[in-house]
Amino acid sequence: MIEREVIGSALDTTVTFRVGTEPAEETEDESPSMDALMIQPAPSIRDVFDRSTERILEELGFDTVVSFLRADPSTVDSPLVSTSRLEQLQNTLVDSVGDADLVEVTIDESYRWDGDSPAGEFDSNTPELEARLGSGNRSDTANGEKSITEWWTAGADFARTGCRGNESPASLAGTERWTVSRIDRTVADIEPAVMDGRVYTWTGHAFESYDASTGDKLWEQQYPLLEDGADEPMTPRPPVGSDGSLFVPPVLTTFDAETGDRTGSFGDWVDDAHVSIADEKLLISTTDTALRVVPLEDSVDPWEVHPKGVEADPQPPAYDADTQLAVVPDRSGELVGISLDTRSEEWRAKRSGAFRTPAIGTHVFGTTTEQLLEAVDTQFGDSLWANDVTHTPISDPVATDDRVYVAAPNGVYGLDADTGEIEFEYTLDSTAPESVPPRPTIAREPFYQRRVFAAIGETLYAVDPRSGDCEWTIPFDATVTTQPLYVNGRIYLRTSDGVLHAIE
Repeated sequence: MIEREVIGSALDTTVTFRVGTEPAEETEDESPSMDALMIQPAPSIRDVFDRSTERILEELGFDTVVSFLRADPSTVDSPLVSTSRLEQLQNTLVDSVGDADLVEVTIDESYRWDGDSPAGEFDSNTPELEARLGSGNRSDTANGEKSITEWWTAGADFARTGCRGNESPASLAGTERWTVSRIDRTVADIEPAVMDGRVYTWTGHAFESYDASTGDKLWEQQYPLLEDGADEPMTPRPPVGSDGSLFVPPVLTTFDAETGDRTGSFGDWVDDAHVSIADEKLLISTTDTALRVVPLEDSVDPWEVHPKGVEADPQPPAYDADTQLAVVPDRSGELVGISLDTRSEEWRAKRSGAFRTPAIGTHVFGTTTEQLLEAVDTQFGDSLWANDVTHTPISDPVATDDRVYVAAPNGVYGLDADTGEIEFEYTLDSTAPESVPPRPTIAREPFYQRRVFAAIGETLYAVDPRSGDCEWTIPFDATVTTQPLYVNGRIYLRTSDGVLHAIE
């Protein structure tokens, strides 16, 4: 039973079973018989509780029945639910499990039988195995959110949530670990990427890699549009990392993440691009298409959806793996939902002002050039709510399951994801210049703890959204121009003077 349930599962998958006994059937001669062993999948949180309760438990860090039953409700300090209610929920869960034991099985090794190998030997390094497990994304969640040790695309993941989960509270003292100051200020607003202990960033003269712990340069690679004799360079775009490779727009070029060697180019037909990766496909938005989908398998042809409206600066697509939906603003500023399953446009959301980069959480969230934050239904594209928040410029949104956050020149705001009502705000003593700030970053921790890192003007703020207190600030000599990247206990960001900073 257990083997049947876990066959084909990815590494690090954990499956829970109910294991117990059930009375054996009586025999005709009424001779004694042993009880039969009973093994069956354990109920999930979703099987036992309604969606609202499930979301609350997930926000508290309880995503499995075992993690919830092990918890001591008296230690959970949350505004969402009382201790007595948690105890009632635990009792309900115990009743659903019955007298059986719960057994967790984690897949930490996988093999494929190789008929050419001697008897008893297995080969776990095969193309077939990598095709099933993936060669480098085995810790991914549905929307491409890896562990907190990586930040491999603008917005943290391909849903652009700006949110990172963590098994322990974020512990930063707010001190600067290192800086790199030889980076050209003309590319100071291009967000880096972080993978495998390395920071990848534009310098204005090349594309470079730095040691994430020390700031030492590891390699640099001339970019095609910056070479001698090249045409006028296009605007650099944030890099995207996956499986040991870097995809670097705007003229889409690939590099080996470890060595910096150039490994390929997608040619002139992919230029001035923003890129995402979803389900072994490149999602590319450019000035001439709303979305071009390029499968990484050579045997599958690319396809695209053309935009309406006039030529405009492309925006990065966001992707929801649960629905296989890519969401991207087209050239007219409308938000377009495109199904990767049917290869067709599913819906359009048109509002006053053009949408900027969306984020996908429980709904699709986007801000417009009219400084309006709006929630759109993922399935149909209907408007669920809209809020002008502060009547000032606001950042692109970031989203957790229950809230959506934006930064503004006067502070940080958290809104209920379902209603759009402001539930949290941290207001600055003085207002920064009224320009659009970078989107904030959310560190999601156990027991509903959060840390909001927001860069407003020349200052980085670390805010506790439960208490509303600012835990620390870091002033800089210039305006912060990128979203704070929270990776492996550090924050990486850039300022308008071209400096790359690492904070711990």
